[in-house]
Amino acid sequence: MAASERIDFFPIRSGKLRRYFSLKTLIEPINVCTGFFQSVAILRKLKPAFVFSKGGYVSLPAAIAAKTLGIPVYLQESDAIPGLSNRSVGKFSKTVFLGFAEAAKYFPGKECVVS
Repeated sequence: MAASERIDFFPIRSGKLRRYFSLKTLIEPINVCTGFFQSVAILRKLKPAFVFSKGGYVSLPAAIAAKTLGIPVYLQESDAIPGLSNRSVGKFSKTVFLGFAEAAKYFPGKECVVS
């Protein structure tokens, strides 16, 4: 679908942040680190003015890479209770756009906009 709309798509590795033990838990940090370095390379090439993160564990490496490169990050949180990745990215996001006003309590001190 992205190709038919002429939207560039850059796949990166990522890893789910599990809060329980699984053999996959041992591999996931490697995937997140790999995704981070892939994201740094892509962001250096594209030189975006900002990064808009819809959230979730898949977007974590790209959001951290953007922060590392000094690129502003904007986060969209559409759930009433944000997941671990979104709470992490929210700490360094310039603005957090929320679907539910009550989710603002998970982003103390951040500019939150309910939309």
